[in-house]
Amino acid sequence: MAIDKKPIQDMPNKAFGDKHFASEFNTVKKSLLDIIDGLNAVPSMIESDFKGVLSPTDPTPTEDGSYKPSVSSDDPGTNYPNAGNLKAIKGFSTMFYKKGTVWTKSEEEMAKASQNIAAFESLQFPAEAGTQSVYQDSIWQVKEGETATSAEDIPSYTSDIWIKVDKADGLLSKVSENSVGNKTISTVADKIIRNETFDQSFEIPPRIDGLVKNGQYIKPNGTITTSTGTRQTIEVQISAGVTAYYKGYNVGASSTVPNVVFVNASSVATVVSPGAASTSIAEPYEGTYTPTVNGTLYINTDTRPEFVNKYLFYNDSSAILTLSYRKKMLSANKLDLSSTEIAWCGDSITRYGLDQNYGKGFQLVIQESVKFKTSTTYATGGFTLAQLNASSTTWVSHNIFSLLIGINDHRLATPLGVLSDFDNNTNNGTFYAELRKFVNKVYSLNPNALIIMCTPTQVNTFPFTTTNPRNSFTKNAVNCDLNDYAEAIRIIARRYSFPLADLFNDANQNIFNIQQLTYEGVHQFTEGYRRLANIIMNAINKVI
Repeated sequence: MAIDKKPIQDMPNKAFGDKHFASEFNTVKKSLLDIIDGLNAVPSMIESDFKGVLSPTDPTPTEDGSYKPSVSSDDPGTNYPNAGNLKAIKGFSTMFYKKGTVWTKSEEEMAKASQNIAAFESLQFPAEAGTQSVYQDSIWQVKEGETATSAEDIPSYTSDIWIKVDKADGLLSKVSENSVGNKTISTVADKIIRNETFDQSFEIPPRIDGLVKNGQYIKPNGTITTSTGTRQTIEVQISAGVTAYYKGYNVGASSTVPNVVFVNASSVATVVSPGAASTSIAEPYEGTYTPTVNGTLYINTDTRPEFVNKYLFYNDSSAILTLSYRKKMLSANKLDLSSTEIAWCGDSITRYGLDQNYGKGFQLVIQESVKFKTSTTYATGGFTLAQLNASSTTWVSHNIFSLLIGINDHRLATPLGVLSDFDNNTNNGTFYAELRKFVNKVYSLNPNALIIMCTPTQVNTFPFTTTNPRNSFTKNAVNCDLNDYAEAIRIIARRYSFPLADLFNDANQNIFNIQQLTYEGVHQFTEGYRRLANIIMNAINKVI
């Protein structure tokens, strides 16, 4: 709660006849008002500059910002020598804030259990939907349609049974409250939207949907210009009618560097948000934009440390859907991820990820945040799409099938074929024909299955070998490069409304940075797989 300044403001400046004393009094009055302003600013500073959880035994933090104490105790509380000897008192939601060498804190008393709210330790089971209980100084409620059957059903933010209902620890409760069907969907999908409002404080660190490119900016006419300074762009493909939300900092350079520009498919640029007049100061901006045609949204931002963590963009057609739209999709599809069976189909990119040959696979990264009933991998290293289809005799029904394929079809020169091979179900061995075989197989197992189409990731083996090296744009024996196979997948996805994870275009894995993301120009390390996981989960989120 904010401290009221009015009683001090209403004090007359000339409260005393003695001029010298009156001057001292007015100085003290101004200092008190400044102190109150500082204290009132602490809660907002805490939410917008969160640095992490702090234990009393951790090293003293060096970064300015807010920290949540990990443990508390009865009054006078647990002492934190690494936070200016501030104390965390049990029963209060507390945040510490560091500014230079000065530590301050904000605390709010948590809701207390009344006579009809039992402590979790004394709760009678089974506990039906709507039952409230106090656990670890917070009030939790059994979700609609759920039942806590025993003391093993412990309340937590990732629980399928409990949801937190008081205001304590607000940042995390917002995440829990906004999960689809009250279930955690992904680390990127559940942290921003609440009651269809746009609030940067819901996401720590800032959420970025799209491709971040350093050392460049976009001009009002749509020209991309190289910059040796502190500029970067966020580039996002956006569809007609979809609302993009953006927030950031940019040096406008006398309005020659706009904040946001939209470029349509005909390369016609529209300045969405003009840059400010300043030539040296990064100034804040925010807003929304809903294009009438498909295109690319370019957001100019500043990379200096004081600004780099303060920009935010998200697109409600990607991982982030409005809460009402999520509920609409759930009611239409009747999908519950905790009872959803998913199959990951592909080649060595998928198989090696499961086996963790070089890094934790995208499906394992996704499963850190998403609870599926079953997760099955149908993938073999070196497989073309035809070989994958031939191995499908042992497959079983799943709710979702994800297909990531194409690298070996490019390497081994599978004939690409034409769209009519897919449309007409032509069994002639082309890539288009094999895509149809895959779709036929999935729907024969489950006519209601969701199919996620993934384009292959870019490759570049030139830095690693002199024996038949290739990259994404090397023409094979049938005069196709890897992007030709990726484009076939895009065409089928667009034509037949399959959710698309365009890894080739959106994973920011290319011939220039591939040594940092892969073992030998093809297979990802964990960081590379993490990028794939975000894009694939975004595609899944569109239809769950």
